Amino acid sequence: MPVNLSNPPTHTSDTDLLGVLLAKRNTEGLTFGQHRLLLSEIVREVAENIGVRRAGSMGELRTAAYMSSIWQKAGLLTWTDSFDAQIQTIATTMFLALFSVSVNVAAVFSLTSALVIVGILLVLALWMQYRDMPLIVGKRMNIPNVIAIRKSPQVPRRRVVMIAPLDTSGVVDRFNRPWHHVMVIAVQGALLLVTLLDPAPLVNLLPLAHLQLGWLLWVCSGYLVVAAIIEAYAQRRRVTWGAVSHAGALAATARIVDELDGLRHTEVWGVSTGASQTYAGIDDLMQRYPFDPQTTFFVVLSGIGRGTLCYTIPTGNVGGVTDPLLLELATEVRKTAGVDARVSRNPSVIRPLLKRNFRAIEFTCLDEQGYVPLQGLPSDTVEAISLPMVERAVRAVVMMIRALDALN
Repeated sequence: MPVNLSNPPTHTSDTDLLGVLLAKRNTEGLTFGQHRLLLSEIVREVAENIGVRRAGSMGELRTAAYMSSIWQKAGLLTWTDSFDAQIQTIATTMFLALFSVSVNVAAVFSLTSALVIVGILLVLALWMQYRDMPLIVGKRMNIPNVIAIRKSPQVPRRRVVMIAPLDTSGVVDRFNRPWHHVMVIAVQGALLLVTLLDPAPLVNLLPLAHLQLGWLLWVCSGYLVVAAIIEAYAQRRRVTWGAVSHAGALAATARIVDELDGLRHTEVWGVSTGASQTYAGIDDLMQRYPFDPQTTFFVVLSGIGRGTLCYTIPTGNVGGVTDPLLLELATEVRKTAGVDARVSRNPSVIRPLLKRNFRAIEFTCLDEQGYVPLQGLPSDTVEAISLPMVERAVRAVVMMIRALDALN
């Protein structure tokens, strides 16, 4: 796209435009940028006309084609990378529950053997937690990553990669957390160890002295079995239209890349990534393109449109920290754009980026518990999304990236 270098556009009116935007109650017809991409049109097309977009499904492929067409019309260099990934998983909770039951059966014949099995099981459970819910078994399917580039008119000093998920998210079951499973298995191992050594002191401390330790072992297994049933039900029965997760983020990303056409020192990438829940799309992106970890900045958008708009501060088990420079820039636009800073407990594609020590930040919407509202639920429809909130996310990220571009 031609850029007028002799009269570069000024961006000092971002704050005023944001004030006008937030003052309007009906913002569907309010547009920015030369290409006039309507956020409402993108959200409605993705969440309503396309609808459910599970990883590897026709809905995800249709969404990829739609995003590609948007960026092609905007005059961007656009292509689609395809890769194979395992996306149909057997719940790790069921895997742990079956092993836990087998421990109790083995304990009938040999407490020592059961203790060895629970030790192996505990190692597996910790590995699953560290690996962020890995796949046990699955079916390999073809997954797309859609990539668009807006090149800098000069030799770029840095690259900004905008990332938003193509697929809809499953239910985040707050009862069914991986660390709960690890703790239950650890308790089961401790009970076995006590039984093997001398169960008398523990039995005497119990409110019901006649209660056998074997029953406590079965309580541990029962917890995991119930958790596995809840997880299986949630994954098989829930159908979500994915307006908040993640049609709003796709619309915001398309609009941000569309508006960033006056940058002089920054090359902008827009990436709509598939199979986001297993991070397979991010893994393929990292393998294909050798991004410089010092000059490449990743901005992840997910779950935009309901709750509190914020940039996230990852919890300690993510394996990395948000880039200090991006945090500083996000803090500068915080008051102007109405963005908060929150600790996120939600699974996100920023995790593999931080683990690779890339410079990254995430913008999302969270509830009071640190989760994306309505994630995986049938009520996540177009009517549930707030378009002014999506527009605020666009404003915040655009101002942040323009400030980054102005740095030497």
